Amino acid sequence: MPQTTSMNNRSLNPGVANTGNINWVSGLNGGKNWRMYANSTDILMDNLNKGIMYIKSTDETGAVKLFKAYKYDEIPMDEIPMQDVDTPGMGNFVTKDDLSAFKAEMLDAIKAMNAPAQNNNYRKRKPNYNNGGSQNNERT
Repeated sequence: MPQTTSMNNRSLNPGVANTGNINWVSGLNGGKNWRMYANSTDILMDNLNKGIMYIKSTDETGAVKLFKAYKYDEIPMDEIPMQDVDTPGMGNFVTKDDLSAFKAEMLDAIKAMNAPAQNNNYRKRKPNYNNGGSQNNERT
C-alpha cells in the first residue's frame, strides 16, 4: 500500500506548510479538504486548534475511508512504561542453571529407564549356528 510523500502532498495542496511527514492544516475544514492520492494515509496537525490532529486515509479509488480527530497531550518521559504489556517479562525465562539441572534430571531418568535393559543380558554366549544350532534355540 503506497504512502503519499511530502512532495506529492505539496503538489496536491499548494501553499500549505509541510514539514517532513507531518502536514499542517487550518482547522477541521482544512483537514476535510486535504487532498490525497489513492491508498494513502496522512497525519494532519491542526494549526488553529492546538492539541488536535487528524488521521485521514483513502482507499484504492481515492475516496476517504477514514477521517478521525484526536487530542494529544505531552506525557512526561518518566510516566511512559519501559516495557510493553505484551512483551514477556524476564520471569518467563529459565536461567542457565535451571536448564542444566533439568537436563541432568532428564539424563538420570533416561539412564534409570535403560538400566534394566542393560543389566538383563539374556545372551550369555553367542549362538553357534555352525554346529547344528538354530536361530530359534539361541538361549541354550
